[in-house]
Amino acid sequence: MYRKVIREAKRRYNDNYILHAKNISKAIWRVIHKETGKFSSKKQDVIVVNKSVEVMNPSKVAELLNSYFCEVLKELLKEKGKKIPTQGNYHLKIKENINSIFLLPITEIEVEKVASSLKNKLTAGTDEIPEYVVKQCIGQLKVDMCFVSTHTCLVLLV
Repeated sequence: MYRKVIREAKRRYNDNYILHAKNISKAIWRVIHKETGKFSSKKQDVIVVNKSVEVMNPSKVAELLNSYFCEVLKELLKEKGKKIPTQGNYHLKIKENINSIFLLPITEIEVEKVASSLKNKLTAGTDEIPEYVVKQCIGQLKVDMCFVSTHTCLVLLV
């Protein structure tokens, strides 16, 4: 009798969990993994130490990394000259370093290509914008997305 009550309670809980999930497929797989013991509870948080303060919030970590790379670019351009990298002259005469990263400006065609490869999911990621919305609005967003991605670091030079 006790096992029947437990089994029924689990079933109701799982039914309710799936019924109220935003992504039903994902919820079903989570229930399956939990019930079969294959549920992985490994969560690898990124922790960044900034001025002796640990930052764990993914948005704050992204902001810190963005500001760091923007500052590095600013300092590098001060050291090596005011020449701004473009598609044709991105090979500034900087000593090669295997730990360096060089980003080229992205084009509207590249943005459209990436947007068209998105799934039509209604669930949102950390930016709280569903892929479906991005895919439907890419015509209006592509110019701004290119501008932001290309000029984020360059704005600091002004």
